[in-house]
Amino acid sequence: MLFLSADAGNLLWLLNAIALIALLFALWTAPWKALIVASARQHLFLGAIFILTFLWGYIYFTLDSRLIFHPLLMTSSALILGSSLTLFVGALALLFATLLGGFTPEFLGINFIVGVITPVLSTHALLKLITASRIKNLFLYTLGAGFGGGMLSIIAVASCSLAISALIDPSLFTLNWENASLYFLLMFPEGFMNGAIVSSLAVMRPELVRTYDDDFYLSRDD
Repeated sequence: MLFLSADAGNLLWLLNAIALIALLFALWTAPWKALIVASARQHLFLGAIFILTFLWGYIYFTLDSRLIFHPLLMTSSALILGSSLTLFVGALALLFATLLGGFTPEFLGINFIVGVITPVLSTHALLKLITASRIKNLFLYTLGAGFGGGMLSIIAVASCSLAISALIDPSLFTLNWENASLYFLLMFPEGFMNGAIVSSLAVMRPELVRTYDDDFYLSRDD
């Protein structure tokens, strides 16, 4: 989701600073060498930027001219490209969508925190739990991390959006809270889209899914 207007005051600078620090961390830790040597990964990287820019800039609905709801697809991007690259992909897509859609550029930092960092972190945390379980089941990855991660990302975004709107603009929090049911309506479509993308690539081109271990999930126990 995107914030279009809010009375953020001095908190705007703090939130923008947090977003910038997160982006610099992503730039520093991203596996650029692995991306450069694999043309298929480059296509996924550029394709993700293009698709997310289109979805965020044109496929959305606006709530009271202050909030925008759109597909996230951060879960599938994080599982395929990894968290660091996805933060960078999300930052570029958000910038392009803001420019092309004519949205408010001063809220780039807030929107990056809510719509990119938050779903990426929730997906990363869920993947850690799934990996720690050591359960060798392909469906646990595709449905658990893909479908479940997509649904969880909506819950995480809703929580972050409500928390930030409560801090920066009480009237925006009221608007957000009164329409909180919209988040529940978005959970299944988001889960389905991410689950379908992750499942397709994990089955057809598992070597392109950075967080997927084909040997682990499909190996037999002795």
